[in-house]
Amino acid sequence: MRKLNKVIESLNKQEARNFKIYANRIKVENRSKKIVTLFDAFKTKKYPSEAGIHENLFPDLNKNAFYRLKNRLLDEIDQSLLLLYSDIDEKTAIYKLLILAKISYHKNDYQSTFDLLMEAEKKALSSEYYDLLENIYNEVIQLSPYFSEINPRAYIEKKDEIQKQIQPLNELEHLTAEISYDLRTKNYGGKDKDATQILKNINEKLKNNAFITNSPQAKLKIHTVIRTILHQEKKFEPLKEYLISSLNSFEKDNVFTKSSHEEKIRLLIWLINTLQKTRTLKLSLHYAQQLYQELLKYNKLYFDKYKWSYYQIIFASHYYNDEVDKSIEILTTFQEEYFENFRIKDIADLPFNLIVIFQLNLTIAYYSKDEINNAQEHLTPFFYSDIFKKMSPQWKLNIFIVDILIHYETEDIEYILSRVKEVKRSQRNLLRLPDYAREKEFLNIIQKLMSLPAPLTNAKLMERIEAFSQESPPFEPGSNEAINYQIWLESRVKKQSYFETLLDYFS
Repeated sequence: MRKLNKVIESLNKQEARNFKIYANRIKVENRSKKIVTLFDAFKTKKYPSEAGIHENLFPDLNKNAFYRLKNRLLDEIDQSLLLLYSDIDEKTAIYKLLILAKISYHKNDYQSTFDLLMEAEKKALSSEYYDLLENIYNEVIQLSPYFSEINPRAYIEKKDEIQKQIQPLNELEHLTAEISYDLRTKNYGGKDKDATQILKNINEKLKNNAFITNSPQAKLKIHTVIRTILHQEKKFEPLKEYLISSLNSFEKDNVFTKSSHEEKIRLLIWLINTLQKTRTLKLSLHYAQQLYQELLKYNKLYFDKYKWSYYQIIFASHYYNDEVDKSIEILTTFQEEYFENFRIKDIADLPFNLIVIFQLNLTIAYYSKDEINNAQEHLTPFFYSDIFKKMSPQWKLNIFIVDILIHYETEDIEYILSRVKEVKRSQRNLLRLPDYAREKEFLNIIQKLMSLPAPLTNAKLMERIEAFSQESPPFEPGSNEAINYQIWLESRVKKQSYFETLLDYFS
């Protein structure tokens, strides 16, 4: 169930302003004033709790009446957003036509119903929204008994033809969604051969599909499959070339329109991240600027959705280019702007992905500057109970290891040994899994580094470190290791800072 305070916090300035205009449009029985007063109370966070708002602003309302007022406010916010974004893109415009068609049908105005459905069909065909075409044809078929001008057979055939054409695309979309989820949630150190082979098989089938070769939307989906295959197999140089070639080709063939603009933004993000993985940093900054320009298009349609990706990209590009101060400045500025725009007072109120972008990136940046106190300060919020509860076991393990490595610089042997022991206990279920053997061995090595006298002269330990390095995957910027374990161990052996050792991989 949605929480009213979270919905209000998520509104940007334009959305909040639009709500005020919408809510004040009708003044009946003081309803509008109460709703706006309640909205302002949540937005300004003047009162620490809902109970405080109830007690101070609405003492004449009993509990049930206050509950109904909150529900009315939520409904008013929803309605204002529907009005504000009714023409946000072609797909939303089609949904609006479908809703109007249902209203006309309810009124027994079958001519208007049919006309609206035909207008929706035209827009859906133009933008290749085949999932909506199925819905439209279903509505036309259901209307046919009441409107004699409709030949249902024609629309049944259209529906069957669409289903045949898009079946391979649906199969493709479902598979890529599953693989994308696995990439986000699993501790991938290699490649998923089964998934990659399935993608290859589907790609071969689709090559011979005439519908695919003539459909911009299908071309974009095929592009998604190929880039996923290359990413799964960690073929980053070929992936880089493929993404650049695809971007140029799609732009030349006018594949990108307003309805597919989000796909262009995603392609650019993929390209920039790949350029960082291949350490092509100057080119990554070039495309980052193009990404920014694309985010400004169509009245900044996708700016709020993807601006965090942009700032993450800019941060990483400067960080890996030995411009740590610049990366800190960029991220700190973005953080301050975000807190001001959304009136955030407590970092725990942020979405978890933004907590990672702000706090973890700044933690690593300060750690790289050997500013250990600043690094610890920025990592501390991850251990706040409200944030810790949001974290998956994988993220908890990652943050615990970063905490241990930062404290390693303080030479606090007691703390580190205690922390390693705690992590092994609390994360034992995860560390038992084969996918986490690397983390388990890394923790064991740290334990030895802190407990053995002159550990770097211990032959057995050095053999373990060498074996760990040999078995480590090639260094990959942006991987799920916030501090790369193999590079960190290498820095210990070389007796230089972690960041110095990291930059050697970019020289």
